[in-house]
Amino acid sequence: MILQNTFFKEECLGVHRSIVQDDISINQKIQAIISNSLLLYTYKYTDKGSNCLMYIFLQDKYWDIILLSNNGITQYTIKPILTAFQRLFMKPKQYQIQKALFIQMNDFKEIKSPSIVVLQQFLEFENNSQKQRKIGILYQKCDQNTEQQMLQNTGSFENFEQFLSILGQRIQITNGLTYYTGGLDAKGRDGDVLYTHLLDTELAFHVSTWLKHVNNDDQQLIKKRHIGNDNIIILFQEQGSVYDLSDFTSQMTCVWVVIEQISSVSLNEQEILVSVKIFYKTFIEFAGQEIPPELTEKILVNKNFLATFLLQKLLDISKSIWCSGEFQLKKQRQRISLIDKVGQ
Repeated sequence: MILQNTFFKEECLGVHRSIVQDDISINQKIQAIISNSLLLYTYKYTDKGSNCLMYIFLQDKYWDIILLSNNGITQYTIKPILTAFQRLFMKPKQYQIQKALFIQMNDFKEIKSPSIVVLQQFLEFENNSQKQRKIGILYQKCDQNTEQQMLQNTGSFENFEQFLSILGQRIQITNGLTYYTGGLDAKGRDGDVLYTHLLDTELAFHVSTWLKHVNNDDQQLIKKRHIGNDNIIILFQEQGSVYDLSDFTSQMTCVWVVIEQISSVSLNEQEILVSVKIFYKTFIEFAGQEIPPELTEKILVNKNFLATFLLQKLLDISKSIWCSGEFQLKKQRQRISLIDKVGQ
């Protein structure tokens, strides 16, 4: 059981959920345009006070138009009613583009030396921001109700370890490790990482009982430094545990995924008995697939089913976080800094 506070809202069955756009396929399409098409023109303009870039590529009978803005990257394909010679040498007018794309453009000007460098940097930024995710995991005993108590947990807990094993692989960090570790020390001095990947995305889990434990440190600052900077925390609770989310002090943590262990008996190889609840900061929309009824009714579920749902849900939540509040503003500022490099 978990005590809710005014900063969090619970995702329930049937609630409205945000539709999270998968930008990876879009970015792959744009990369193909860069590789297979001829860059004709680059334009810079402003939209609602922010600088934007427009790239026009020629591909057979079509113009592929790519727009970069503080909201991300979009792509249009239009077929101008022109001859092949005109498509290649006749510059499109501002009013023609506005009419074709239904957008408003101010301070419209051509960049005399078109270059795809910024476009490639923009794509790299978008890809990297999607391909790596870090998530914290805390273990709570039934007699614990504070952050400090949970961070003091060390050692191995059978059901907790079984749960971790369905999410990924325990990796001992050493020099030269190529796996994403979510910021843990490259020489392994911060402890081990739980690692997995889903599609093109790497996920690194900071497991509180695997991170370095410092005796006589009531705050366990090494553990808190990593888990406290994770946007999402999974809380694995023994049955009957109670916790107030406001007790965990972190400006970065926006979503809690609460896994309650319903039975302390040994779990079989294929099934697990848990319940799942998800709590969001109030400024973040619910993301992705809703929690299946099997995970709210406290019945035995297949471990693979639980793992598949959780991993996809974590990716959807992470995308939703980066489209919300201050996180969205931060990403917008990074995009603008790339765009502003052009024509300076």
